[in-house]
Amino acid sequence: MLAEQPLYDFIVDMNGLPVCFPTPLTEYVDCGDCITHEVTRTTDSGKRTMFRRVIRKDSEEYRKAVEQGHD
Repeated sequence: MLAEQPLYDFIVDMNGLPVCFPTPLTEYVDCGDCITHEVTRTTDSGKRTMFRRVIRKDSEEYRKAVEQGHD
């Protein structure tokens, strides 16, 4: 019996990293007390990497994104 392959080879947590190009809030998924944005990239060799950012709704980052109209 073959073991199941993982969905991703790498998962990169983007929390705490500076945002050069803000993602519109409409592209985030509402998870209750936070919002999440996930992007998957596949290399030519078939390696899959997911880039994930989670923003808590009670955070300064969320307040600034709403004020700057990233939605």
